[in-house]
Amino acid sequence: MQLLNELTSCEATDSGLSGTLDGRHSIDIEVLDVDLVRVWIRRDGKSRLDRTWTVVGGDDDVPWEGRDRADTSGFPHPDVVAVANEDGSASIESGRIRLEVKTAPFRIEAAWKREDGWHTLVSDRATGAYYLGSDAVEGRESAFPYRTDVAHFQYMDESNPIFGLGDKTGPLNRMNGRYELSCQDAMGYDSALTDPLYKHTPFTITKTMNGSFGVYYDNLAHGSYDLGKTKDNYHKRFRTWRADDGDIDYYLMFGDAVEDVTRAFVRLTGRPQFPPKWTLNYSQSTMTYPDAPDASDQLLKFIDLVKKYRIPCGSFQMGSGYTSIDGKRYYFHWNRDKFPDPAATIKAFHDAGMNFTANIKPCFLIDHPMYEEMKELGLFIKDARTGGPEVSAFWDEQGSHLDFTNPKAVEWWKKQVKEQLLEYGIDVAWNDNNEFEVWDENAICDGFGDPLPVGLMRPVQSMLMIRASLDAQSEFDPERRQFSVVRSGGPGIQRYAQTWSGDNYTSWQTIKGNIRQGLSMTLSGMYNTGHDVGGFAGPAPDAELLTRWIEHAITSPRFLFNSWHDDQTVNEPWTHLETLDSVRETINLRTRMAPFMYNLLHEATENYEPILHPTFTLDESDPELWKDTDDFLLGHELLVAAVTEPGQRQREVYLPQVAGGWYDPYTGEHYRATRTHVILDAPLDRLPVLVRAGSAIPAGGILEQSAQAKDDERTLYLFPPVVGDRAEGSFYEDDGKTNAYLEGDWLKLYWTQVATEKAVELTLTFEGSYKPEWEELRVCLPKGDMRQLHVQLVGEVPVRVVSD
Repeated sequence: MQLLNELTSCEATDSGLSGTLDGRHSIDIEVLDVDLVRVWIRRDGKSRLDRTWTVVGGDDDVPWEGRDRADTSGFPHPDVVAVANEDGSASIESGRIRLEVKTAPFRIEAAWKREDGWHTLVSDRATGAYYLGSDAVEGRESAFPYRTDVAHFQYMDESNPIFGLGDKTGPLNRMNGRYELSCQDAMGYDSALTDPLYKHTPFTITKTMNGSFGVYYDNLAHGSYDLGKTKDNYHKRFRTWRADDGDIDYYLMFGDAVEDVTRAFVRLTGRPQFPPKWTLNYSQSTMTYPDAPDASDQLLKFIDLVKKYRIPCGSFQMGSGYTSIDGKRYYFHWNRDKFPDPAATIKAFHDAGMNFTANIKPCFLIDHPMYEEMKELGLFIKDARTGGPEVSAFWDEQGSHLDFTNPKAVEWWKKQVKEQLLEYGIDVAWNDNNEFEVWDENAICDGFGDPLPVGLMRPVQSMLMIRASLDAQSEFDPERRQFSVVRSGGPGIQRYAQTWSGDNYTSWQTIKGNIRQGLSMTLSGMYNTGHDVGGFAGPAPDAELLTRWIEHAITSPRFLFNSWHDDQTVNEPWTHLETLDSVRETINLRTRMAPFMYNLLHEATENYEPILHPTFTLDESDPELWKDTDDFLLGHELLVAAVTEPGQRQREVYLPQVAGGWYDPYTGEHYRATRTHVILDAPLDRLPVLVRAGSAIPAGGILEQSAQAKDDERTLYLFPPVVGDRAEGSFYEDDGKTNAYLEGDWLKLYWTQVATEKAVELTLTFEGSYKPEWEELRVCLPKGDMRQLHVQLVGEVPVRVVSD
């Protein structure tokens, strides 16, 4: 590779600096927001990929054909002071950001201002920081006049933890690891070791003593991120990002705390989708039922079992077996032997109060009934040598991937989604197996009329697939609030869909690993996540493992049972009848938690606020919280202590420092002391959890299992602050089904708690025009709290308020 050595020209601009490296390569350094900097290098002045599909630039989304990388008009562009010096050095200062640019070799240092002055947070490697692929040598055959790979080296400090990279296995702190940047179908992965998995997220957050910084490379070519695994005697400790193709185009984000950087990254890549309420209820899936010869009968029996065992269920997500012919899967085709009347089967689920989702995939086997038609229409990604469809391995066969950068392919896909799914009553398309494992880097995508190699944009194909499915749903039923599910993609998938950690393996280790994966995805901007309950692949879980898995799973936004076990058994609430009562109570708890979870989803969409949090986010000054742990936070209110070991019936928990301490919601015990360990009981029917003092948790009821069920119960559980303190907050409501909230049809309840020795004073204020199905709001104190509860209502009150 060739080192970018000298800043040979440079001039100040309104937002930073623009110049030339080594007399030929263009560079722009811009301050785009009060916490955001961009560095963009173009080989010989030309971008390898002149569009982005991940950076929204202040908009809600990007155009289908991508957003012009050169267009930064949507960013705030704060005032800057930029100086280009005669010796080749330069500087930029804007608010709390200061950049020092040095030359020979070219490098950048970035500082963040705190109350005590400036602190350098991130520095490029002084012994060589930026590299482009070498120019071709005369006489050697090459498809390009240069190698397309790029690399960036930065210094690192082993005492500073590093987070991010999205859907990755192993510890939450990525220090000293090396990770592949790619999307692959990693069925049955090892939750401690396997890499890569399903998502491509070239984004990290580094915590220093003086603030945090994030680095996002807007480059989705295959690559790697080495976070200290490599050592070299000729250089100080460094970290390395590499990509096989594309540009060096990266964003630096700054914040006082780790999650400040997460929120900045989500603002950069797009506001999370706000899903309907039904997505928060227990959902069931399995490969076994739709694979069965009598698939429709098997699914209808599931409805009977839900009612028999009194398990509240919100949806069923059907695997791809409904498309099968002789054991192979042909998407947008119904096997009528298995499903004589698909619409009737789906209607039965709707009548039972369950939504219905169907699995679809973007690769079509070469003997698919519609393959030749699709080939004639030119809908596939193309083989660069023949001009025909690329052919890749897919599910032990060979197939071709639809090209979602081809407008004709997008319209074809939308037509199939409507005619083969939605017109039968299916509510949502489940976008699966969309890793686009097309390993001929030079296979050609249409690129919306400007052809591009697939090696630059596999995750873009994944995201455009979701977008096409969502557009089909919206066009089919524009009044309905849409939702989608996806397994693979890059930064920005939160704009379109819920995701999950893929085809996990049944083991106790996987519960521990999935906790860390969920937090990693959250810190990387994917808030609406979850994990297949009980493990998708491998052996069936025993009663204890499945029960503990369910307990952990109710704390994730996605709460789905899914499996394809070696023995063809199915993970279901009634799999082990000996633990059915405790499982039912756990699922009932999740159902009652729906209003609390819905409020978290709204905060994620409205304020870019994560749903899950590592415990260190409560108090970054506490060394104990930086240790590896199975504890985490749901919202800022619940401290979850998942049980991840067999036979464990007590759980040690470290209490982070918060005003007023923590409550045990099961016993009402109030732990006022913090920065200490306590032992909580953890019988098999209980998830150990503590509630932060000063919280108010909204809860619902257990809905009838029918289409006529009403969300007509609401309770506000109070966990008062300590005497003399005041706490406040709010929770949000709307119909949870339509887009009427966008027109102002919503309700928000603001609450304030003040505690004395003898009473808790609660003030409630309602805002908004939405009339909820619940007509009464109960408010109550923790178990054993005998103080009086005084409720004051301010302004117009749309419901009755009663206190226990």
